Amino acid sequence: MKEKKLIHFILDSELRSYLKIMTEFREAGFIPGGPEDVMDARNEVPLDHPLWKYSIGTDFGVAGTYEKVYLFRRSAHLRAITPRVLNFSEGVIDLKVDHKLLDSMLIYDRKSLILGKCWPWEEGRKLTEEEARTHPLWLTFADGNQQRLDKYVENTFRIFKEQGINQHDNKAMGIYIPSDSSEKCLRLRAIEFSGSSAGGAYGTQALRGLDDQ
Repeated sequence: MKEKKLIHFILDSELRSYLKIMTEFREAGFIPGGPEDVMDARNEVPLDHPLWKYSIGTDFGVAGTYEKVYLFRRSAHLRAITPRVLNFSEGVIDLKVDHKLLDSMLIYDRKSLILGKCWPWEEGRKLTEEEARTHPLWLTFADGNQQRLDKYVENTFRIFKEQGINQHDNKAMGIYIPSDSSEKCLRLRAIEFSGSSAGGAYGTQALRGLDDQ
């Protein structure tokens, strides 16, 4: 059985890009970690551990239009990427929409979700602790495990309180998904879990390593 491994953007000593790391994962027989693996890894370590401080990438795909949000669990497209097939400058994979693709993903109405703007980050809609516990996308990221999500939310908000972050509104864990896809072409990105300064999940530029920014 293949071993799962998280993609660390900052913890990686050479600050390598997602593309290079994913290629090395495949060659070494690893499976990239998903959002639930990030939650489990963070929930099992102290709140001052580097896992909470730095951003972590996953193989969970996301795309969005102005009306819809599309989620791809364990995205085969993201796992199979190489520098030759990715739009490297934007960190996206363009996918032509067909019935097979639609059957492989979860689809939500954007207006029914609390989502932040993708840019600028400061205008993003963050969540209250209760909103984070009941948010359908966060529960999907937790692989449907409410106990996992509750513990992650509790730990995240505890970090914010202990570090005095966002004391003015006591909100965190915003979810930021671009709306640059169309009904005919989905612009797929990987979900990236931010560090403790933001505490959210981002579907933008998540395929880019820090050395490429």
